Amino acid sequence: MADIHFLSSSLAGEGEALTAFEQASGRNVEELHEVLDQVLADLSAEKVEVLLIAGDLTNHGERQSHLDLKEKLLPLLEKGTRIFVIPGNHDVNIPDAKAYAGAKATVAKSIAKEEFAEIYAPFGYADALSRDDASLSYLVALDSTTWLLCFDTNRYDEHRTTSITGGRIRPETMEWASDLLDKAKKQGITVLGMMH
Repeated sequence: MADIHFLSSSLAGEGEALTAFEQASGRNVEELHEVLDQVLADLSAEKVEVLLIAGDLTNHGERQSHLDLKEKLLPLLEKGTRIFVIPGNHDVNIPDAKAYAGAKATVAKSIAKEEFAEIYAPFGYADALSRDDASLSYLVALDSTTWLLCFDTNRYDEHRTTSITGGRIRPETMEWASDLLDKAKKQGITVLGMMH
């Protein structure tokens, strides 16, 4: 799953601001919530073993959206689905995160890189075999012969007025990943990759 663009209900209230946002983005917040709830219910009913969420978890990096999305994912995790996330360009250090209620959009608090890893600790970060020092990239074991390499390709440290869409992998991150891939090859481990 990718590009959920979840916007917390507490940041979306009736009024001109929400109407303008929905018209400009082509998104209906209420419908997006209904679709996400149905998808999560279907995944739970199917007893999915592993769920990968490849970035843009939130609408525009709102802290409350991250916290509320985590709460929506926890029941699936508690039923035994292993969930792994990686940030997208709309998730971390977004200078123009907004709440849409009333007549005008207002500033909403975003999150820093460290807070992303804290909030989503149950979704990969706490179980990482290795974490990259230069980014939010990490490696987890799916089983004894398969690893998942989650690449953070975002440029949130460069955000000034809005998020930067184009990504990149830092040289330090490539070196970290190359070392892991060498180890995997020597151990006969298959490595799958995920990034936004």
